Formats: sequence, structure tokens, C-alpha cells
Amino acid sequence: MSDPREMQLDFAADDTLAGFRLHRLEVYNWGTFDKRVWTLVLGGRNALLTGDIGSGKSTLVDAITTLLIPAQRVAYNKAAGAESRERTLRSYVLGHYKSERNEVTGSAKPVSLRDHNSYSAILGVFRNVAYDQTVTLAQVFWMKEPQGQPERLYVCAERALSIADDLAHFGTDITQLRRRLRARKIEVDVADPQADEIAAAKLTVDGQVEHGELTNGMRILEVDTDGPDVLRLERGLLADQLPLVR
Repeated sequence: MSDPREMQLDFAADDTLAGFRLHRLEVYNWGTFDKRVWTLVLGGRNALLTGDIGSGKSTLVDAITTLLIPAQRVAYNKAAGAESRERTLRSYVLGHYKSERNEVTGSAKPVSLRDHNSYSAILGVFRNVAYDQTVTLAQVFWMKEPQGQPERLYVCAERALSIADDLAHFGTDITQLRRRLRARKIEVDVADPQADEIAAAKLTVDGQVEHGELTNGMRILEVDTDGPDVLRLERGLLADQLPLVR
């Protein structure tokens, strides 16, 4: 056996970024992030997401949740402590942003930023620096019927993709998008990918969102800027040299 002191292992010098970490998140027509691609660049670092109530913190957290957690196990707006049915995939795709009450019937109806003719997309680029590997997970959503539930297309690639370059300019023809992605050797599926398919893409996630934490080691923490503990949290995170994302 070789002397351990002489073994040359190909690991990154800085193990604080070990494993697959989120480098870039993109959303298009997701919740109130409307009409253009909105990008959050983390570079694999930890970040504290802060903002006023209703500024979109939970919306971004739920985009990450949607990418990583099987559809049947997703619980939206969990980090904000809201009721489980307050937000749904349909509300995010259509962009529900308020409710209007009918003065005659007294019933409330959600008001949307978009109709069933639009499409939505979320995309995350994950990097494993130690092994020089990149994986992109994305989902595209559209509505077949005005009152129906969103359809979705799962996208996976072992390289960095973007919404603007890879998930746009197809009109309303999802078949055209699917063909184009497959021509570029990008994996697509209309069914919920199984765990072994995700593992084949070298990004394995096994767990669920609970109390704002993913079991693959990703910690999700969102704070309202008018909360009493935000200053203490910011000071503590700054001391650890973690970036703040507002």
C-alpha cells in the first residue's frame, strides 16, 4: 500500500465549497417575477436572502424547491410559515399577486399577471468545483386549458444552460422546444424524473424541504427586513463573510 503522505488526491484546495452547490438561479414568468429573465448569481457561496414582506423571497426559495424536490412532495411557501394551499404551482405560473372580492357573492378571486397563453421557466446551475462538474436542472411550464393545471417539461444537462439561450424563442410550441433541446444533446422528459436519472446526471438529492432546510446540506433562510432579528442576523453573517442578497 502506498504511503498516505505520498498519495496525490485530486481535491479542491478549499473544501468549504465541496459538493454540488448552486451557482446561478434564473426564473422567467415565475410568480411576480414577470416578463423577463430574473437572475440570482451565488457562485456556490452561502447567501442570506432578505427583503420586505411580499418582495419575492419565498418565490425564489420555492423555485429552488421545485427544481430539487419531487413534484408530489413539494410544499410551497413553507419557509414563510404559510398555509400549504396558499400558493400552488398554478399560482406561480399564472402570477397570482392579489385577490379581489366579489361584492355580490362575497367570494374572492385571484388576480393574475399572466394568462394561460404564456409559459414559465425556472433554471438552476449547480457546480462541483472539486470534480470540475456542472449540472443544470430546469423546468418549463405551460397551460393546455385556461382552468387546468400546468404541464411541465423537465430539462437536465451536464453543462451550464440559460433560459435566454436554451429555453426561449419557441413561441407556444413545446414540441419545437423539445426537439431543439434533444438536438443539442440535452435531456428532456415530460414525466417526473426518477432518482436514478438525476443521479446519472451526477446531482443526487434525497430529501424534502422541512423548516427551510434541504437534506443535501442546502440551508434556506429568508428574513423580512422589518423583523426584529434581521440586524443581529446580518451582523452574524457578515462576521462569517457571507453575502447578503436583498
